[in-house]
Amino acid sequence: MKMYRILAIVRRHSLLTFRRFDRILNIVYWPFLNIVLWGVTSEWMQQQSSLPLIVPMILSGLVLWQIVFRVNLETAKGLLEELLNHNVVNIFSTPLTLFEWVLGTMILGAINMVLVMSTCSLALWLFYGINIFALGWSIIPFMISLLISGWSIGFLICGFLINWGLKAQDFVFTIGWLFAPFSAIYYPISVLPSIGRTIGRFLPMSYVFESMRSLLETGTFPPRFMMISFFLNFLYFSLSLFFFWSMFEHSKTKGLARLDG
Repeated sequence: MKMYRILAIVRRHSLLTFRRFDRILNIVYWPFLNIVLWGVTSEWMQQQSSLPLIVPMILSGLVLWQIVFRVNLETAKGLLEELLNHNVVNIFSTPLTLFEWVLGTMILGAINMVLVMSTCSLALWLFYGINIFALGWSIIPFMISLLISGWSIGFLICGFLINWGLKAQDFVFTIGWLFAPFSAIYYPISVLPSIGRTIGRFLPMSYVFESMRSLLETGTFPPRFMMISFFLNFLYFSLSLFFFWSMFEHSKTKGLARLDG
């Protein structure tokens, strides 16, 4: 493993992003717009209800969900970019190993998380006077857990992309949202129907959002929930990497050149 090759992947995709205004805007625009729209909506909901914490709960959930979605999007888009530019063979015919490419992509996802969190937390503070970092040190395990969830979903999508090529490109923008209804982002998992609760209990994200609500309501951090979240995360992360590696090896036997065709 060579660090300079890992950093080369980070530099390549960073230049592709930060040299184009539309891509920078995409990182900032959608999270910012979501904060504004959901902020107005949740303030109206609070006026109509007796729940004093509905605004910080909804908006904190929205900000933390951006980590999962944006990291999985950035992870999968790294490979999609190579497919669209017919560059898969060029990338993997160099001394760059798959492991190095994975690490470079993970670093890009972490950078994206920092940018999105900065944008969202600034919007929360400017428009609604909410400081998400008032959650204290607890926000660090929340962010780490959701970062791993984003990587897991991203490499799952990469497995489909490396096997099916551009036929699977729609998965980049859709698969992440499949988990949203069961992740208890804006509401307790208890309000879901029975099948929804069952699915939610197997998602590491749901334990983070339940922990966040518990912290806002009672001021106590539930370590058991986070232990379950990290256990599930490391399990799914390992499985998603194995799936991506298996699909990569399978695709190599069929010929990576077909993906550039």
